[in-house]
Amino acid sequence: MIVCKKTFFLLPLIFSLFITKITSAQLLQATASGYIDKIQDLQFGSFYPGSSGGTITVSTNGTRSSNGSFVFLPGYPANQAQFKFTMSRLFGFVNINITADNLTRVGGGGTLPLTVSYTPQSFFTWLYRVTYINVGGTLTISPTSLPGAYIGNIYITEISQ
Repeated sequence: MIVCKKTFFLLPLIFSLFITKITSAQLLQATASGYIDKIQDLQFGSFYPGSSGGTITVSTNGTRSSNGSFVFLPGYPANQAQFKFTMSRLFGFVNINITADNLTRVGGGGTLPLTVSYTPQSFFTWLYRVTYINVGGTLTISPTSLPGAYIGNIYITEISQ
């Protein structure tokens, strides 16, 4: 069993005027059995939180929904994050685990809880085969959350057998 843990940075989650975008470092990360390359960032689009707060979810297929008093604004699309895993061993079974830190407001003053979901969680693959990993997330925003830029990390752990 080979265990390899990679960190991808989430750079500005901006919601000054409530535009949200999570970006991860544009890196090609070598793992124990392959390479992980970021294709696109997780984006929550633009919104106004309203008076009650709630959650905004971007599914693993990029569909955005909310629970609360949010008004989605035009101009910034929502989409799931996507990573490309390329196998560098002859063959193997790969398990993926992805977690995220709470996002922290740049300049201080607040955090936003972020939970992630992703597919696939495990797969069988072989040499040079590409598997796309889609990552969605749920962002929890209270009515007192401050607008601004937020940053955090997501962690991709790959376990190969």
